[in-house]
Amino acid sequence: MAKSKSAFTLLEVVVVIALLAVTASFVVPLSGRTSKNEALETFAKDLVSRLHVIQSNAYAGSGNCDYQVVFGSNGYQVICNSEVISYEYPPKVLAVGPNFSGVDNTTLLFKKGSVVPENQGYVNIENVYYVSISEEGLIEYGDNL
Repeated sequence: MAKSKSAFTLLEVVVVIALLAVTASFVVPLSGRTSKNEALETFAKDLVSRLHVIQSNAYAGSGNCDYQVVFGSNGYQVICNSEVISYEYPPKVLAVGPNFSGVDNTTLLFKKGSVVPENQGYVNIENVYYVSISEEGLIEYGDNL
């Protein structure tokens, strides 16, 4: 009695490869977009945390100065007594730096002894996330999606 051999036909193999290619063409772009959104969200969360620390330092009088956060196209600087004490770069996934919309469009100021900023504003991160600073000193982030 002869054993029957089972194998795939060339047509079946081509169909399976075509289905895998079509599936991959949908999955790969979605995963790239997701990782960029995760990096943007992380940047927004880090910015909120950093602003809370700056706000707390200003309230406590740490450094005996007013704290300025100056936003630019390449990131933002934290300034105390006219001295840059840190400079933060946005993640590489950002096409440009965060955009700040405030009283003078670039600077957020926390006066010594106060949690309330001199101006309020909104940091737009690639039109995906935002960080808002209210006139009461509330700092939060959210998504624009």
